[in-house]
Parts: sequence; structure tokens; C-alpha cells
Amino acid sequence: MIASRKLVRPTDFDSSAYSETRPRIEPWSVLEKDFILRPEVLHIWRFNQDYLTDPARAAEWLLAEGETIRVEKINNRKRKGLYLWGRICLKLLLALYRHIEPQELTLYEDPSGRPLAQDRNGEQYGSFSLSHSGEWLIIAIRQDGIVGVDIEARRYLTEVPHIAARFFTAGESALILQGDNATERFFKLWVRKEACSKALGIPLPSGLRMIRIADSEECFPLRLSDRQSVRHTLMCCGFETARGYESAFAASLPLRTVRLLEGKPLLDAVKATRYLS
Repeated sequence: MIASRKLVRPTDFDSSAYSETRPRIEPWSVLEKDFILRPEVLHIWRFNQDYLTDPARAAEWLLAEGETIRVEKINNRKRKGLYLWGRICLKLLLALYRHIEPQELTLYEDPSGRPLAQDRNGEQYGSFSLSHSGEWLIIAIRQDGIVGVDIEARRYLTEVPHIAARFFTAGESALILQGDNATERFFKLWVRKEACSKALGIPLPSGLRMIRIADSEECFPLRLSDRQSVRHTLMCCGFETARGYESAFAASLPLRTVRLLEGKPLLDAVKATRYLS
């Protein structure tokens, strides 16, 4: 049961034992070779909203009728555009990795709201997560294991203590409020907690309350336990997407390499087709 899960750092969990398993995070680059995912490798893509000027038109070609039902339920125009933007880029990426046409994939969501994909044969594809904030969208994709990703535009918050007390533990709140730059530390911790929540399929805001992070390092392991004593060891790491943003991923071990990939060349390459404008 989701309600029974909580992320803990028990006294018998020696995080130093995982120091040599921390993944190598490569700088942002362009994927020039075939779209192939290898074991223990995570790809994280970034897309700026300026790359796709007319998501509604692209959606007409790329999204099936069932995929647009939820879109029609979104009344806020900006939210609807962001939702379309994320699903279009996700579907293009998954199709390229599968070497099939985007229309051969169907996107849907599990009860927690986590996006899933399957082809016409009903075969599901890999593990992936997406998040958008401000003008940036990030998508994480891997062949094996679980993954969650989150990005937040840093902005001034007047009620950091109140929000921290509502969603964070006492230890996390103390970590946030010590010294100056409480807002920056708040967002650093928030994206890590939400990335873990997404990886585990725990819906918000429950995941924020259940997941406890007692580490301020840039990259660190965490252990998940549930009532059935099933444990997952996640590596949680922050990374830089753009100035003024905080972003993080959480992925199950083993994980050797994280590739940060530019989305603009990808969209430029397919804009000549009827899918994008």
C-alpha cells in the first residue's frame, strides 16, 4: 500500500558503502549517435518552451484521441500548453528510442499520475519521468530500474517556515532554515523529495511527507522500506539545468552514468516533418 511507504535512513544503513557507486554525471551535450539506452545508464533531456511554438498543432498529429481526453479537461490555457508540450516531447523521444513512429505509442497514467507508455502490441517501454517549470522541461529515460526527476524555478517565498513545517520533517526544516539562503535550500530539498516520490510512484503531497532526506550533499544514496520489508536503494542527485532553477533526479542502483542531453537539436531535426512547427 502506498500509505505504508516511507523513505528512511536507518542507523544500520551505511551510506559510505555506496560512495564508489555514485554515477558519473556528464556535462550537457548533443546525442549524435543512434538512440540506444544501455543498462545502468540514465539519459536526461532538456527542452526550452521556445523550441516548440505551436504544441496544439503538433498534438493533432502526435496524440491519439484517448491521450487528448485529459488535455480537454484542463481549463487553464497555460497548464494545457505545458501538458501538451511535455507529452509531445516525451512521445517523440520514446518513439526514437524504440525506432518506431510516434503514433505507434500510447501514453497513459497509473493511479499515482505517473506517465507510462506502450506500443500497439501492449509492450511497455522502459522507465521515464518528466517535469516542467517556468520555460524548461526535463525528461529522464532509462532502460532498467526506476527513475524520477523534478525541476523548479527558484522564486522568493515569504512563508518558507510555514511551507517547510507542512511538508517537511523537523530535521529537514532545520536544515532549510539554518543560516541565510533559506529559499534556495528549500528548493534544493524540494526537488530531491519530489524526484524520489516520482521514482517510487507515491503521489504528491503524500510523497513529500513520507520521504525523509537528512543529507545536504549534492549526490547521496537513500533506502526505502515498506511493510513487506521490500527495500529500494536510490541515488538522489542534483544537477544544473539552467540558471535560476533547481533540478534533481532519483534513480535505483546500479547506475553508472548520467548523460545530460540537449533537446533543441532533436526538435530542429524533426521540425521539417509534419509533426512540429
